[in-house]
Amino acid sequence: MIYFRFLLILVFFSGVGACAYGPTNNVDFNNKISLKDLDGSYENEMETTENNLNLFSAYIWPYPENLQYKELLALSNKHKNIDLINISLLGSELIFEAIDNNCVILKKSINVHYRFESGQFKLESSYSNWSEVHIGPKFNKKTIGLDLNDYAKLRSLDRAGGLAFWVIPFAIFESRDYRIKRVSEKHSFAECKT
Repeated sequence: MIYFRFLLILVFFSGVGACAYGPTNNVDFNNKISLKDLDGSYENEMETTENNLNLFSAYIWPYPENLQYKELLALSNKHKNIDLINISLLGSELIFEAIDNNCVILKKSINVHYRFESGQFKLESSYSNWSEVHIGPKFNKKTIGLDLNDYAKLRSLDRAGGLAFWVIPFAIFESRDYRIKRVSEKHSFAECKT
């Protein structure tokens, strides 16, 4: 009976994984800021973690699912060409503008209602089934804000749990933080001509 308990505990805890990634000297979000404090121009290339190139624009305008390799490569190159991201608060909407060649190539507005809490603005969140061979939910949430050192910060949280192959219990927790450099002064740009 003792061996069975040990085996059961070993199987249960072997399916638990947690990891957190972030830039050097990573600090938590400043929960005392307002949405107006996010207003500004930001570099598209975020501070890299683990030798990965991370682009702010790819989190605001995420890649569609099921892209072919050539389509994915073309979209990835478009994201790499974006120089700046402008963020503006206009009434009850947060406006995001992607700047390439000194003009606005993409624009997105998100209603701020119920999206700003404890210094973090929720860009998106989703629940789904993780895959066809796993029973259990997957949760993803992306937020932006300012950290305690007044750097812009993006956080991507992933949570998944359930039964792998309908038998083995598992739980996965992953958190990734990215630091985004704010340009010294906010710039205004006209929309690109087609």
